[in-house]
Amino acid sequence: MKTVRRMSDYIAGLFDVRKRARKVRELSPLASLKGYELGDVPHDIVAGLVIAALSIPISMGYAEIAGLSPVYGLYASILPAIVFALVTNTRSIVFGLDSATVAVTGGVVASVGVTLGSEQAFALMPTLTALVALFLLLFAFTKAGKLVHYVPEPVMNGFILGISITIIVHQVPKLVGVPGLDLFRLIDFSSAIDVQGFLALAADIHFQTVALSVFALVSLFFMGKYAPKLPGSLIVLAFGMLFSVAFGLESQGVTVLGDMPEGFPSLVFPHVTGLGAAVMIGGAFSIAVTIAIESLLTLNTFCMQEGERPHGDRELASLALGNAASSLIGCPPCSASLSRTAAAKSSGGVSQVASVVGALAVAIFVLALAPYLRHLPEPVLASIVVYAMVHVVDFDAVGRYAKNARIELGVLVLVACVVVLFGAIAGVAAGIAVSFLTQYYRKRATGNQKLMGFVADSGSQPDTDPVIPDNMRVYYLSGFLSFSNIDHTLEDVREGIVEGVDTVILELSGVTNLDATASETLRRFIRALGSQGVSVRIVRSLSLANDHYTRFELRRVMKRVHAYPTVQSAIDDANRMKRKQMLDIPLDQDEEDEEGPADDPPVDSSQTEA
Repeated sequence: MKTVRRMSDYIAGLFDVRKRARKVRELSPLASLKGYELGDVPHDIVAGLVIAALSIPISMGYAEIAGLSPVYGLYASILPAIVFALVTNTRSIVFGLDSATVAVTGGVVASVGVTLGSEQAFALMPTLTALVALFLLLFAFTKAGKLVHYVPEPVMNGFILGISITIIVHQVPKLVGVPGLDLFRLIDFSSAIDVQGFLALAADIHFQTVALSVFALVSLFFMGKYAPKLPGSLIVLAFGMLFSVAFGLESQGVTVLGDMPEGFPSLVFPHVTGLGAAVMIGGAFSIAVTIAIESLLTLNTFCMQEGERPHGDRELASLALGNAASSLIGCPPCSASLSRTAAAKSSGGVSQVASVVGALAVAIFVLALAPYLRHLPEPVLASIVVYAMVHVVDFDAVGRYAKNARIELGVLVLVACVVVLFGAIAGVAAGIAVSFLTQYYRKRATGNQKLMGFVADSGSQPDTDPVIPDNMRVYYLSGFLSFSNIDHTLEDVREGIVEGVDTVILELSGVTNLDATASETLRRFIRALGSQGVSVRIVRSLSLANDHYTRFELRRVMKRVHAYPTVQSAIDDANRMKRKQMLDIPLDQDEEDEEGPADDPPVDSSQTEA
């Protein structure tokens, strides 16, 4: 009922037009540079060069997936990235081509009967990207950013898995040197499978191409494991061009990129193409939804780490402006890039100056080296794309579901299969529907109830009326914490953490069910508070948890922090540790490590599960 009421409030809020327009107008250029210092410049320069090193090879591959020449991936890393950096309010999000977005874009281009890489694809792209920008602006105006909170973690992981499988399968013909090889014909239920024709194509495998693909993939995975700080994709791209020139790979039958435009693109303007307007509009909507989901999840993740408040609707408007710039140079739709944002942060990036530096570095690359890209072998670029797709899949989450959450695993597999067979939007819609059904089932399935929590010592004070110091906040969470309510629940906690608060106590004794999304959100929330210097303590007295999966997820949350049987015991221990620190008394090893070892059980030997 609470979820239904929140959805009703959201729909009612759509009619407050003035408020919606005011929110969009709050975009202010260079807002992300507030508090920027001269000493941050060297860090942003290094991070910008890292962004460029990642963007150059992967964006070229992504452009091909979307149906354009690889050089348009480089163009998309320049002007659109700079426009987004100038208007966004976030300090760290990197804007550019991303895997899910280009996969959906390529599917839309193909669905209107246009061959990927053809002149028609180039003519179609400005209009398609402009429509995506308009939909993103509409989402911002209607406050659609909140809807991303209703996408469960297993659905998002299944979506990414399905997209990755789709892209990898499309790279196989390039990896083996057989352009007409279509593995999706094996799962096309609408027509008979031409096994003979398929085997004839398979017999045409080009062994030099296969050898080059294997060498590139082995090199990428080797550097990824043993030299992760090296820009492996850029190194493989450079060596691929050198091998191609040195050994004349093109003359041996290895496909190379060939001639590409030099310099920067001319401005183009969207125009009516007459190619299935209804399909185009529907496709642009599906691309915009994909961008909104991926970008807002990335935004929430990094804003939480930095202690910033995410403003989803304003960032949707920023995404719209970035895509408007992309349409003016004929590039595919872009979104927030999780991998490049993470790389920029780990390289010391402080602000959007890093994105601007990265864009300028790509521009220099285009001016100086673009003519030499014609020698780049297609299998090397395909290998870079495959390597990137393998690394966007969260295999840890898949393993966790397989071991402890069969329902979530089923949702993930369902979404991945539907995405591969029927498309991205169908997969997400099916996953969300099934997630609500499983949530309804779990609320009523109490056959596996067991007690879980901590037993208070006989001499400890009861929690009848704990005295809460001014530097602490206590929040009571109860019921079923799930993908549909966890963000709304934690919003109250965020608002209560003001200056001077250094300890947050989460009382979870009333939590009967906990799903994967809520668990992961709690873990990210705890890590984010820790990075801001706020200590988190969890209270869980001996109480019922409805199923095995809830108990597993509660352990995952509690093992990262100190846990207690009562609020008063948590307050007393926090005060004791603070007094020790003020007196400069060395803490015990287990007290010094606030989070505790990652594989240890919750901190209390009296934990009981009966």
